[in-house]
Amino acid sequence: MIDWSRVAELRSEIGAEDFDEVVELFLEEVEAEISVLRAGCPPKNGRTSCISSRAAR
Repeated sequence: MIDWSRVAELRSEIGAEDFDEVVELFLEEVEAEISVLRAGCPPKNGRTSCISSRAAR
């Protein structure tokens, strides 16, 4: 769940422009993880196993 009061507090703390950048980075990371999961690479030890196996090549 999203804690909207915390989101508003964070935006107030760092400013609207920086907050937009943080949200953009967060969404990029989420989209990357969703792509990995769709490719059938389940999480393993806090990391996706496909990324680990690719890095080993």
